[in-house]
Amino acid sequence: ASFVIEKLDYLYKGGRCNSLQLLGANMLKIRPSILVKNGKMGMHKKYRGNMVDVVTNYVKDTLEEFNTPCHDFCFITYSTATKEMLDAATKVVTDYGKFKKIYYTEAQATITSHCGKNTIGVLYFNDGDNQ
Repeated sequence: ASFVIEKLDYLYKGGRCNSLQLLGANMLKIRPSILVKNGKMGMHKKYRGNMVDVVTNYVKDTLEEFNTPCHDFCFITYSTATKEMLDAATKVVTDYGKFKKIYYTEAQATITSHCGKNTIGVLYFNDGDNQ
């Protein structure tokens, strides 16, 4: 699982980053991608710019890096997201053209309280079963 975060405010409030990281990331519009691997969350990649472009690049990078998905379905999961962000994620996943079904799910309280608004991720099983 992975997702991209608009601002570090909630990570700072939760003690997951310091004030210098918060200030720098927000000033430079750095949007971190968080990857959950072996049960632990960690920063994966950094993106810059407006969230629509960030979401587009994040989804493309995710599909390219984790490129052996089960094609049955994928999830576009978000805490809150603008229509433009959801459209950008949907376009990249649809253009990829391999998933039979796309589900839209809202992240619940734990993710939202740690990551804040405009957090979005694309999730799928990357198990190599491409049938």
